Formats: sequence, C-alpha cells, structure tokens
Amino acid sequence: MDLEKALSLIPGKHRINLHAIYAETDGEVVERDQLEPKHFEKWIAWAKEHGLGIDFNPT
Repeated sequence: MDLEKALSLIPGKHRINLHAIYAETDGEVVERDQLEPKHFEKWIAWAKEHGLGIDFNPT
C-alpha cells in the first residue's frame, strides 16, 4: 500500500522493477533460470490493475 500511495502522488506513467526474489513459488524451490511468468502472475495482475509497467531483474 505504501507503493500505491507514493505512485498516486508522483505524476506520469510508472514502471516497477521486479526482482526474481519476489517470485511466488508456493514454497517450491525454483532456480532463477527456471522461473516462468506463472511465478509472477499475482504481480502481473496487480500491475495491470494499477496501470503499471514491469521491468524484470533476474538478480
């Protein structure tokens, strides 16, 4: 909610930088080179809901 508030106060279009550590794997160990879009579905839905772009950072 802090990010949503900050973005509401900053004019213009926004993008978030999403790091691989934020993958949602339901407790399953997934190596970084095995991550798939399904591991970020909730982030993608949230970004669409708020009109945000996403840049992915695999580090």
